[in-house]
Amino acid sequence: MLRFLSTVFRERELILRSQGRVYFLRLTSGLQVCAILLVGGVVLWGTGMTVASIVQGGVIGIKNDEIREARVGYENLFKEALGSLGQLEKITQSIKSNQEVLVSKLEKGEVAETGTPLKSKLSELEDKAQKMNQAKSVLAKSLDKIKFEFAMAEDQRTQIIATRAALRDRVAELENQLTGTRNLATKLDKEVASLSTDLSRSRTKHKEEQDRREQLVGKVEELEESLAKAKQYKQAAEKDLQTVLGQLAKATGEIQDSAIKDKPLRDQTVALLNRLSVLHSSHENILEQLSERTVGNIEEAEKLIAMTGIKVASIIKYVKSPTANQGGPMVPASGSGQLADGLSGTVMNVDSKLGRWQALRQVLGIIPLMSPLDFYHLASPYGLRRDPFTKKRAMHYGVDLAGWVNAPVYSTAPGKVVFAGRKGRYGKMVEIDHGFGIRTRYAHLRRISVKTGQQLVHRQKIGALGNTGRSTGPHVHYEVRFEGKPLNPRKFIMAGRYVFKG
Repeated sequence: MLRFLSTVFRERELILRSQGRVYFLRLTSGLQVCAILLVGGVVLWGTGMTVASIVQGGVIGIKNDEIREARVGYENLFKEALGSLGQLEKITQSIKSNQEVLVSKLEKGEVAETGTPLKSKLSELEDKAQKMNQAKSVLAKSLDKIKFEFAMAEDQRTQIIATRAALRDRVAELENQLTGTRNLATKLDKEVASLSTDLSRSRTKHKEEQDRREQLVGKVEELEESLAKAKQYKQAAEKDLQTVLGQLAKATGEIQDSAIKDKPLRDQTVALLNRLSVLHSSHENILEQLSERTVGNIEEAEKLIAMTGIKVASIIKYVKSPTANQGGPMVPASGSGQLADGLSGTVMNVDSKLGRWQALRQVLGIIPLMSPLDFYHLASPYGLRRDPFTKKRAMHYGVDLAGWVNAPVYSTAPGKVVFAGRKGRYGKMVEIDHGFGIRTRYAHLRRISVKTGQQLVHRQKIGALGNTGRSTGPHVHYEVRFEGKPLNPRKFIMAGRYVFKG
């Protein structure tokens, strides 16, 4: 069984090539068996889930039928509940109408102080209410009289019959009076509602006017405070003007004698500003000369960086700005208008150029511009070449510098060791991080003299030239990488020669 498995799942190698690079992927027997087991497990899991979904679908269908029957029963019950609710609503409306009639009769006696127009309307309502009460009392007396007449003896029945027609007419008249009284009560209810609406509007308008008055009072207080502050600012400005004149005199080297002090502030200011203008012109000339020299240095440094194949904008972003970790409110510097603006603009221009020159100097301090060997000859250049083992065209991401065995190998720039040891085809290798995204590699060493994490200075010995790893003879495989991408190390060496030649 083991022989069968070892035959079927024998060790295999996959060779992958991408962008000139060749990768080797090793597939062991155990890895292949695990992959087959994983695929089989996924297939079994998928089959089980399919069967489970079919069974679950039948169960769901039965549950849906039960839910449908329950929904029909619920709809019938809901219709019966709606019928009962309609009857209950009719009864509630009847009770509510009776309650509104009682409340309207009770509210006829309420009085609110709403001003002269409202009082006059209320007095009219009271007169009409008294008339209605009188009519009611007359109606009550008439009804009592009718009862008395009906209570008379039988011998007066004939007379009662004779007067019945008159009584009917009287009752009809009283009914008409009662109808008029009811109409009057309805009209009075409408007038009371109208008066209540007018009263509510009057209260709202009164509240708005009161709020507006309070806002105006607040604005007046703010204006008074602003006026007081303006007076204080005026006094402070006069004191500041005297202080500025004294500072201008010190800056221009003038001494304010009694004759100058007796002049108006305007004349003193003009004289001092003229002197300050001369000083500004002198300073601008000095700053322009400094700016020209700085520009020359910047152009030379950028040219040197460009010779290595690195874009200046790509590496300068790693340099911390000298204005970092600063802040505060923007307060314009006091000065004499265009005169101060011109000098400040020149100073800012020079400061910007000096800042860029300082950043470029930091970059030049970490770029590897030297060769790792004192004596060597170029055995294999950077780029496409014929592989010494496979005899096929392949990409070479470094340069091979051949020399004597045990020749000292030096770091080409200061940095930190991030790897020191054996690494596959590289053999014994040292990798140094110089900062700003730049790293260098030194491969096929015979001996390593540094440790991981060690800080190195420029041209510090890191090992000895050898022939370890995938190598055909003693040499150093030297790589330069920026942001993980390989660059031609020979460009860096030629740029270094240009510097020392200059």
